[in-house]
Amino acid sequence: TREYVPGDDLRRLDRGTTARTGRLHLREYREERDRVTLLVADFRPVMHWGVGRRFLSVAAAEALCMIGWRLAEEGGRVGLMALTAADAVIVPARARARGMLDVIGGMVRAHEMGLALAMDGQGDPPLDRLLPRAARLVPPGAEVVLASGFDVPGAELADRLDALARRRALRLLLVTEELE
Repeated sequence: TREYVPGDDLRRLDRGTTARTGRLHLREYREERDRVTLLVADFRPVMHWGVGRRFLSVAAAEALCMIGWRLAEEGGRVGLMALTAADAVIVPARARARGMLDVIGGMVRAHEMGLALAMDGQGDPPLDRLLPRAARLVPPGAEVVLASGFDVPGAELADRLDALARRRALRLLLVTEELE
């Protein structure tokens, strides 16, 4: 509820609050929106290295899993787009633990595919060429979380990220290796 402002529609008058306070109050209705998040994991060959305890691709997967589990526990739907040098692994957004388990399974498949391509000497496609598909996978108002080292970005990465962020909430996770 909120206080009446001249020009408001009196059909939305909240009689109970108006009677209690002695001032006109209106009831506002807001539709609850389904929270949809697309986790985008960069598993291109450039992410399959690491000096410390794990590959950068594994660090990206761990971070995305923590975010995904938190979102699933809050009632949101979580999907996946895992980028490899050959193709993307797509897992549609689903709710609850079952949806998050599907996302983790998709990450495992994509990581195996990306590692095999890296060991075969496959080159890294620019990140900007792989992102346009993400906009088609989630509706406007959704959230996109991209975990990458942002190596081999491509000339149009900034434009692609701007286009993705126009109608969606975009979060970028920079995955790096701490060198001594």
